[in-house]
Amino acid sequence: MRTWAIATVTPLLVLAACSAQTHRFDTATELRSAAVNAGLHCTGYNPTTPPAGASSSGECVGGTHAIFVVYDGDNAAKKAITDATGKLTGDDAILAGPNWYVMSSTSALDGIKDSIGGDIKSK
Repeated sequence: MRTWAIATVTPLLVLAACSAQTHRFDTATELRSAAVNAGLHCTGYNPTTPPAGASSSGECVGGTHAIFVVYDGDNAAKKAITDATGKLTGDDAILAGPNWYVMSSTSALDGIKDSIGGDIKSK
């Protein structure tokens, strides 16, 4: 009986761990594609000049207002996420991963968090 219980519980634990995975992204375009695939309404994309320390950035054109920023290193990302969180206004929040963040409304970020991972930070 114990063998059956372990065999049943183990796959459930593996599935739970996979669903909470936070992804890494190489470019803001890749991050935007993942967000759109997760349900963010964004009909177009406009590359922007990356902020200091970022490798790429861009924003949605059409649909939900969202900004995507990707960093080469985790340390640069952590500092930028802290700085960006301090500058949030209104209902904006940040969904942050190890080397990236998406800035948008809290409700928009809630809708994509489970698919791309990360933590939502607000002021």
